[in-house]
Amino acid sequence: MREALFIALKDLRLLVRDRMALFWALGFPVAFALFIGSVLSSSVARESVRLPVAFVDSAETDASLRLKRELDANQSLVVKTETSPDAARDAVRRGHALGYVHLSAKGETEFGVDPSRASEAALIKAALSAALVTVSLPEASPVVAVPLSEVAVIRSGAPPNAFALVFPAAIAWGLMGCAATFAVAMVAERTGGTLIRLHAAPLPRASIVLGKALACTVACLVDAAALLLIARVGFGVRAPDLSMLALALFSVTACFVGLTQVLSTLGRTEQSVSGAGWATLLFMAMLGGAMVPVSLMPEWMQRLSDLSPIRWGIFALEGALWRGFGLRDLLLPCAILLAVGALGFTLGLRITGRREA
Repeated sequence: MREALFIALKDLRLLVRDRMALFWALGFPVAFALFIGSVLSSSVARESVRLPVAFVDSAETDASLRLKRELDANQSLVVKTETSPDAARDAVRRGHALGYVHLSAKGETEFGVDPSRASEAALIKAALSAALVTVSLPEASPVVAVPLSEVAVIRSGAPPNAFALVFPAAIAWGLMGCAATFAVAMVAERTGGTLIRLHAAPLPRASIVLGKALACTVACLVDAAALLLIARVGFGVRAPDLSMLALALFSVTACFVGLTQVLSTLGRTEQSVSGAGWATLLFMAMLGGAMVPVSLMPEWMQRLSDLSPIRWGIFALEGALWRGFGLRDLLLPCAILLAVGALGFTLGLRITGRREA
């Protein structure tokens, strides 16, 4: 264990001395949060965005079909048909839609929203109300004539400002910077002969692997903690339950530690690993909602976003920071993150072991 700590301290000292690594780990995430948060804070930025809405037609009447057509014709909405109210609520919980409309068999219209997106919810409500008025003609079925009821389907927590929406993605960017930096450093040690000298020393291979994993873990946790401190002090972003935040951070960190091990095997030189590593991370970031919110993506891309571990990392951090998730809500995203981390770490070790053999 002492040998592992020695190796971890060595790697952390090298990280602190690398100014470019510090920029990607701290500087860029803060700049990203400031820029995107400021844009989201402006109401002008929301005017040209089409808002995704889940639609469930349990009534299946002529009037309900006409209501669906009216919503489809609205240029500010993207209507996605779901098979059941539970599926629609789940789409909102997972960020695939900003609200849902359910026409029940009893002739009731239920409107559910994500309370974290109050301004968009107001626009959706206005569009739905206008559509109800349009189709409420004398010959229309009573299903569309009933009063509109509002039901909040997400947790009661809501972000205090636009920066709370952005900082989970900013933390993901910071951890991507840490992962890329450690992956390149591992290759540099292999090509520079440092790793050979470590293996030649009376050190167990397990201590070397554990030391590097420990260094990456500490760097990711410190980076995330620093960004959370900036979010709290500078922008008023506070987690309602620190234990849930700790669980989310541990899971996200474990995932990136595993990804680091895989990224280090994408090439045999520092340049190739840096290029291939960042290309891989950027692709996962684009697909996972670190650049564009998942709710604004096309439906087919939203389904693909579930394949990106960054998608689940952002979702877990959102749940811990402002969605008010409890242990039950965090089980799925955290389990996926831990599984990806374990798989990546194991796969990376096997590939590295074969190359060194």
